[in-house]
Amino acid sequence: MLSSDVKQRIQAAYTQFLESKGWGARHSQRIMIAEIAKSIGAIEYNDGLERVSNKHCCVVEAGTGTGKTLAYTLATIPLAQALDKRVIIATATVALQEQILYKDLPSIQQHSGLTFTFALAKGRRRYVCLSRLDKQLQSEPAHELLHLYPDEMQQAAEKTVQASLCESMLNGLSSGEWNGDRDTWSQPLDDEEWLPLTADRNQCTGRHCSFVSQCSFFKARDALEKVDCVVANHDLVLSDLALGGGAILSEPEQSMYVFDEAHQLSAKALQHFASQVRLQSSVQWLEQVQLLPKLVYQSMGLSVPEKQCLTAASEIGMSLHAIKPMLLPFVDQVSEDSYSDEQLFRFADGVVPAELRETAGVLAQQYLRLINVLDSIHEALESSDQTDKAVWEQNWNLVAQYTARATQYQSLWRAYAQQDSRVVWARWLEFEGDLDDVDVILHASPIMAQDILEIHLWQRAFATILSSATLSSLGHFGRIQQQLGIPEGASYFSLDSPFDFNRVMLHVPSLPCDPSDVEQHTQYLIDELPNLLTKRRGSLVLFSSRRQMQTVYESLENDLREIIITQDDHAKIEVIRRHRERIDEGLNSVIFGLASFSEGVDLPGVYCQHVIIAKLPFAVPGRPIDEALADWVKQQGKNPFMEISVPDAMQALLQACGRLLRHEDDEGDITLLDKRIVTKRYGQLMLDSLPAYRRHIEL
Repeated sequence: MLSSDVKQRIQAAYTQFLESKGWGARHSQRIMIAEIAKSIGAIEYNDGLERVSNKHCCVVEAGTGTGKTLAYTLATIPLAQALDKRVIIATATVALQEQILYKDLPSIQQHSGLTFTFALAKGRRRYVCLSRLDKQLQSEPAHELLHLYPDEMQQAAEKTVQASLCESMLNGLSSGEWNGDRDTWSQPLDDEEWLPLTADRNQCTGRHCSFVSQCSFFKARDALEKVDCVVANHDLVLSDLALGGGAILSEPEQSMYVFDEAHQLSAKALQHFASQVRLQSSVQWLEQVQLLPKLVYQSMGLSVPEKQCLTAASEIGMSLHAIKPMLLPFVDQVSEDSYSDEQLFRFADGVVPAELRETAGVLAQQYLRLINVLDSIHEALESSDQTDKAVWEQNWNLVAQYTARATQYQSLWRAYAQQDSRVVWARWLEFEGDLDDVDVILHASPIMAQDILEIHLWQRAFATILSSATLSSLGHFGRIQQQLGIPEGASYFSLDSPFDFNRVMLHVPSLPCDPSDVEQHTQYLIDELPNLLTKRRGSLVLFSSRRQMQTVYESLENDLREIIITQDDHAKIEVIRRHRERIDEGLNSVIFGLASFSEGVDLPGVYCQHVIIAKLPFAVPGRPIDEALADWVKQQGKNPFMEISVPDAMQALLQACGRLLRHEDDEGDITLLDKRIVTKRYGQLMLDSLPAYRRHIEL
């Protein structure tokens, strides 16, 4: 039950914030605060503040301009403090993360009267490793004793960072002017400079490191234990959950999660729990594994289980040798289509032949035995005398990385062996090279995130808030519920944007062709874009196909190409910077972009007054996960096009249209160059689901 004291704190904080800023209340924002607070306040818990009810999830779709960050922060912070929990805000993009961390939360802290602390959570790779920095200063590059696997030999090669850079970093750390965070270093650092100076989870020696008391990463992690609110990204939260929760962030049971940009959570989760094995590399990697015990003995004089290691590696090698002939016949069944140059074969319904499944099960057990051997080597290292710290660390890192790679392999083979798993899988093969020397890459991925999130998030989190401007599709939340498996009893709310959509003109011109005729549609774009791009100073043109984007750009006149920046020209942040710079100089500027420019791009005012959408943003067919999901939907007696393709395209269309209105006084045009929006039945459904723009439809 939401106590009157907490309710009053939330109301007082909102009132004080508005008065301090001189702002008026937004109806949708006030509703969002109230509904989130009510949802969390309804959670049942025992005397130990452990959740005992299932109604702990709130889904809030709030249009652009609602002020979502203020709403969910004011609703969650007082409740978290009252229940001794921690708020974890997870975003999908760096831009939103930085806005929340450096702008929104400091403003709320200053103007609301709430007393709370917050910090940013990052992975180890964002912090300098003092051990590796020390080795660079001593001209001892942090390299591996063995090349771990052929596909990463270049990454494992010795690298030497400029001594002046290392000395500057050390001075910055010593003086307290730098905290070891890559993102706070005074100058941009490219990967070649940075990666030799940092370590991942497997390379970090933790409490055994001589510099652990001064470690930037551990200092940052310890600081997270003392704050009320942690800002992270989706990937870091998913990594922490996969490790059991509490490895970097607080335990799920002690956390109130806020997933901003929650429409991206499903894709992030699928990427995170997918696995793959490159057959040739895994065979070659075994040759290195067999040398490991002897290398440890030669470098440290430490006896480790050599026979067990050789036996485990040999058994795996024989199984891999036996499994390749089972895979090669599928080369002749590779699907040939015009959408991809990859040589792919997907197992229908994710079901692999019995012989392959049985051998995969054997491999999963064999890799597990190898992992146990590697763990015993690790234990021997941990209990050994560290007479030569540098050599000990090299051995420790090597064994840790071998264990990580073996675990990755074991995960793939386990996914191929478990045909009756509660998780529905897509399994497919990718072939590279010619028939005389073909390499096989085995892939496995869940087709829906719902089962994964049920295990790692829904069952354990104290509370979860899902927020985005686009969570519903075609007027309901069915698609996001299917994707994420949102628990029964969750509360759903769709709040209107405070923006005046009458300031936008949606234009669908009379097109002579259907986008399915790629050649004619591309020619239409080439002919029509010169007329459209002269209307406004700042324009954004969104394509669904890189090939079409490149063809259109290369076919335009030189004088028009001079004002266009394509997504392929520079990194995303640089494209936006150059575009803004041109507009600030009084020039016209146009961005040509793909799906990544349809969201997370903030170009208010004159920076974007015209959004041109080349065609309805249906996903490109041919992706194995999408095909497997479509098959599964068919088996449920449903139409995958209407159940998946249309809702997903609608969500993407809303994101694309959302690039135009960023502030209350923005205005402009949206031009959709796809007549299916009015000629197809599903198109009319999509048109009716768009905001109430003024319309000029010529068809």
